[in-house]
Amino acid sequence: MAEKNYKGIGVCFVREQLTAKGPEAVDQLLAGLDEEDQKTFKYTLATTWIDIHAGMRIIGRAAEILYPGDPVAMQTVAYNMARNHLTGVYRILLRVMTVKFALSQTANYWGAYHRIGRATHVREGIPRKARLLIEDYPDLPESFLVHTNGYIIGLLELSGARNVTVDRKALGDDRWAWDVDWD
Repeated sequence: MAEKNYKGIGVCFVREQLTAKGPEAVDQLLAGLDEEDQKTFKYTLATTWIDIHAGMRIIGRAAEILYPGDPVAMQTVAYNMARNHLTGVYRILLRVMTVKFALSQTANYWGAYHRIGRATHVREGIPRKARLLIEDYPDLPESFLVHTNGYIIGLLELSGARNVTVDRKALGDDRWAWDVDWD
């Protein structure tokens, strides 16, 4: 049985997006999932712990339906998820905090959404540059790494950054880095 180490908030986000698109979109997603992933899609709450691989399969399939033809559909889902989740009062707070502080909060809240792994924010000492580092997360799916690119871009744009670029690197030994710069 797969370990349940990832919160279901992303599954809930794509379920809302697909439902808004119409029942045909939901049916299309369900037709592309096995029975276990169908149950995860239907019954997961934002606070439910799920297997990250199941979550990424569901979000990846939803990305294809929500953004057909988009070569970075998984990243687009996460970008829109960040913008959706961080609006309202959070958007006001993001406007008054620095971009680096917003990125550091991503690292600080890692444990709220993941039971394993560790995220840290590394200040590069160079203006408008930073690094997000994830360590000690064996078997982290590639689709999650792409997903994280989009979330970082969405978060930083909400905190006032422009022209955000993300360069993701596999560092080996269950370590990944996102080098981020912005205007």
